[in-house]
Amino acid sequence: MKILYIAGLAHTGSTLLSRILNQHSQIFAAGEMINLHEEYGSKQHSCSCLWEANAPEKYKCDFWTEIFDSLDQKGYRPETISRLSKDRRLEWIKACLNFYPPGGKELFRERNKYLYKKISEKVNSEIILDSSKSLWRLLPLSRILKEEELYILHLIKKPKNQLASRLKRNYNFWHSALLKYFRKNWLLNLFFRNHKNYLKIYFENLVYQPQHNLQQIYRLLNLSFEDPFEPPQKTAHHLRGHIEAYKSKKSIKKPSPARLKETKTDFNQPQQWMINFLNYFFEI
Repeated sequence: MKILYIAGLAHTGSTLLSRILNQHSQIFAAGEMINLHEEYGSKQHSCSCLWEANAPEKYKCDFWTEIFDSLDQKGYRPETISRLSKDRRLEWIKACLNFYPPGGKELFRERNKYLYKKISEKVNSEIILDSSKSLWRLLPLSRILKEEELYILHLIKKPKNQLASRLKRNYNFWHSALLKYFRKNWLLNLFFRNHKNYLKIYFENLVYQPQHNLQQIYRLLNLSFEDPFEPPQKTAHHLRGHIEAYKSKKSIKKPSPARLKETKTDFNQPQQWMINFLNYFFEI
């Protein structure tokens, strides 16, 4: 069993990449496992199959209900699997200090491996895609999984497109967004650039050259190429993220370069200076 982990910032196209990779016969996109505990006991599961069921009130996904039941039978609470801490402010400290939830490192390993194994058995796929994106989940996972069990896709948007995406969502603290861009991408580079199974993927390249990027990913995973844009769309149980994207059941449309061309370019001078610095620092 292999774990394919998408790391990076929010709004970088992780759901799009998950949908595309989920089309491969050997890959199952499970969604954001970092939010597993929030779905446990929820009145309505935020699962992509919700759209196939026409979003009934208090919808429960049978797939995830069965996974949660199996965790219950083992006495594994999802909050001891998905996160190191309920307090997000403490999570990065615990991850860096190699601190694990009550029970320690061995129980964290045992519970996460059990979760991935149950998913793998249920869908009959050898590769489970976890699109949590969080560095603070990836760090402890990298310490409990062997190098050949963990594959990391570092998904990046170019700084100007990342900032435009945030501004489009009325996020006015642009300096905070760019500082977070610098911090998270720099730390991912620092911790994992020498990892055997680390691959950097630029969102813009995924849009303009999807086949090339997919060939790189499949080569990393030692898989044969399968065209993800051939209909029909494979049934998915993607937890959290931009699950509305799964509304179309027929097929996945190729990413449109026109969306990038519409990206805001009239940044003010301080914003442009910061964008230029990030481009230079990350050699974009």
